[in-house]
Amino acid sequence: MKNPAASLIIIGCILSTELLASNAYAFPNKVVNAPFKLLEKHAVFPYESNVFEKHYSLIKDKSIVPGNDEEISELDAETGYYVQKNPNNKRYLRAAIETLTLLGMVSTYYWATKDSSDDFDYDVSFSTLKKKFSGEAILFDDNSIKTNSFPGHPISGSYYYLIARNNNLSRIESFLWSFATSSIHEFFVEFTEVASINDFIVTPVAGAAIGEAMYQFGRYFRCAKNKDTLTYKIVSAMLDPIALVNSFIWDDTNYKFRETCHYEPIQSEFGIFSGMSTVYHENTAHFENGFIFGFHGKLYLLPYYGQVSDIKRFFRDTVLTEIGLEGIVTDARIDGLRFLAKTVWSAYHRQKIARTSIGNVAGYSFFVGLTSAFEHTQYKTGEFEDWIGAVHILGPSTEFTYFHNDGYIRLNLDIFGDFAMVRSFAFDEYKRNYSLNGIKSILKEENYYYAYGVHINPKVEVKYGSYRFSAEFKYAHYDSIEGVDRIRSTNDFHLVDRLKEYSLKWSRLIDFLDFQFFKTHQTWVEAEVRRIARSGFIADNDVSHNGGNTWLLLRFKMLL
Repeated sequence: MKNPAASLIIIGCILSTELLASNAYAFPNKVVNAPFKLLEKHAVFPYESNVFEKHYSLIKDKSIVPGNDEEISELDAETGYYVQKNPNNKRYLRAAIETLTLLGMVSTYYWATKDSSDDFDYDVSFSTLKKKFSGEAILFDDNSIKTNSFPGHPISGSYYYLIARNNNLSRIESFLWSFATSSIHEFFVEFTEVASINDFIVTPVAGAAIGEAMYQFGRYFRCAKNKDTLTYKIVSAMLDPIALVNSFIWDDTNYKFRETCHYEPIQSEFGIFSGMSTVYHENTAHFENGFIFGFHGKLYLLPYYGQVSDIKRFFRDTVLTEIGLEGIVTDARIDGLRFLAKTVWSAYHRQKIARTSIGNVAGYSFFVGLTSAFEHTQYKTGEFEDWIGAVHILGPSTEFTYFHNDGYIRLNLDIFGDFAMVRSFAFDEYKRNYSLNGIKSILKEENYYYAYGVHINPKVEVKYGSYRFSAEFKYAHYDSIEGVDRIRSTNDFHLVDRLKEYSLKWSRLIDFLDFQFFKTHQTWVEAEVRRIARSGFIADNDVSHNGGNTWLLLRFKMLL
């Protein structure tokens, strides 16, 4: 489906950035020994309920707390937490108004332009609706990868999720809200098209993983130490424009926080980067130079993470979020694009960190939790453009970190069950020798197919003082899904694709140059060697193709 929702909201976000307010609202926090038995309960605003304890002595004026005064309850005598009088004060009506407004804009654009007229398989009649509700017209569509992967439906889903989240709905409710909105779009806005199976999966699942990361980082930038700087204002508005819009629409909704929230450096990191790249296309033996830019952030929402404590707890709230975008430009064109958003929804956390006799900190932190993510990888191979848009639906995520003195060693492992949109690596070989009659329409027109598979991602990271080193490996295996395409295939052969990605990264903090900029802006120089090995196979015709790209990347990364 040609969904303009993402484009409309991105335009709105850019316009809204110019209207950023300068006032801020929050309250200070003090870290003390935690009453762990109550850490899972919600306080006034969700991310701080996991990280900070709110003391009455530090919050004399309740008016500085974001939200309606009616939501604030008395101080809990045992824990020092403020709690809500009505924890179910969820603004369903507001969420519905905002969602219907967005859908109305999308519907107006959709029917006014009729850009998707080639996909009109049905007429406007009761029988069409009957076909959709019976399942006859619920099939895979054959839209472009930009519509179905990135930015497209994942970003649209993230905004549906953010609308619900910013109106106090829980994470599960926000996911269901995104799914319901996607269903309305599929069944009623795009009435004359098939209701897309892929959209029912991608919009809510990828949207939730992305949306939660945007929601948590948006709140972080609105209360961080440098929240009043132009950079922080722009980043917070781009990550969560729904919160900004709500603050203009509703009188009792505040956007920023007056006081500053304090995250430890080990808990939060968000950096923007730029640099140079050199890529070697193995199959064509060709080098190409380019310019690299992007951002990456990681936010731990575990209380006292990396600090002196003894924790043994299962957390039902969001534990970790990660989001990043990388672009490579060569000869005035985009040569590579990577996007990742990951959310650990809940986890068991074991942490034991103590202070040694000489004052150093030593100990470990371990968690295992349920995780969802979305990842889009797109790049030129020298022969054609390759891409994989993977919805990492659900899987276990484990992390073990050993802290000692001025550094740590961290081991990660993520395993996911995937739904993916995969560019067939063997299809160009197939086209040279076989007819395209009767094959999957999306493969014929767009060179990709829908697949299920598995994704495995181990990683090790070492930090000591001003140095960092990391090694990462990704493996993905995908099998095509047959029999449910929009246009029935008479030659519906099976496809298999695999990806292996290797990465070695070395970083050095620029603290050795006597320039004021580097003293006030923590900047890292980062060198990376990355290789992607790809293979594709078309089973019925015994057609296969292999290849790989190797990148040398040099980045300068400034932490915000």
